[in-house]
Amino acid sequence: MLDDYFPVSAAYAETLSTKAQQRITVVKLKEGVCLACHLYETHYDRRMLLAERQLFLDEVTPQNPALLALSGGKDSLTALYLLADVLKLPTRAFLYQNGFIPAEIIVQAQNLCDRYGVALTVVEESLVPAFEQEYTRDNDGKLQARTGLDFCRLCSTQVHRVGLELSAQYNSRWMVFGNKVYTELEPYVSSIKMADINGHRHHSINLLYTLGIQSAHQSHILKEMGWKDPGLAGYTSNCLIPGLVAEAREKKLQMHADQGYIERELRSGAYNRQEALQLLNKTASHDS
Repeated sequence: MLDDYFPVSAAYAETLSTKAQQRITVVKLKEGVCLACHLYETHYDRRMLLAERQLFLDEVTPQNPALLALSGGKDSLTALYLLADVLKLPTRAFLYQNGFIPAEIIVQAQNLCDRYGVALTVVEESLVPAFEQEYTRDNDGKLQARTGLDFCRLCSTQVHRVGLELSAQYNSRWMVFGNKVYTELEPYVSSIKMADINGHRHHSINLLYTLGIQSAHQSHILKEMGWKDPGLAGYTSNCLIPGLVAEAREKKLQMHADQGYIERELRSGAYNRQEALQLLNKTASHDS
């Protein structure tokens, strides 16, 4: 994940410490475009993506329900709507409360799950100790990062672990995420990841990407759901962490922490040209 979050130029990489260089990927160009874009264009195969989508639709049954990783943010809530109201697939959901998700986010998630008849399990595992170990406050009360730890990546690791545990409990071979990005670039662009867990095949799928849901579609869906934007700071709609740590991480890493993920979303076609320019201008203003 860090490789995707922090791509930088070779010239910039030379200015970083040895430790910092281990946390980034130097942008490699091929035929005038970055290697990631080149791989995406070269390996994109719509037939493979349609086959992945069909595999998911065929294998989710009442005996093998989809397990939705519901963060309470707009992407995962969109996935909830698509699973339960559009595709009408048997679905369970879980929400990982890391100690930084506001109570109103969980209440909204629970209410929407109740509306669509989806059982929701809330798993509470606080990341506050890890936060306090990473961040201190200076004399002005501003957070200072010790290492630049990526809390989103840390939380994602925990979510996957909890999801696998619940998958075994609910007999779910498919874990669903509301991401609008691909999972793999090679050997072909993919929307799923596969794993063998104790001799049993297990998949995870980025639902919004495999269904081709763009920002305009998502806005319509969220309006239909009656979703209320909590107005949190940072590139998030469910967690306090990004807004709390953005300035400290950017100061430590000398780069905008959201840039890489936004680039992946743009590459995946989640936005039209105007929306893309607005996002890029927003991150550029943070960097200046």
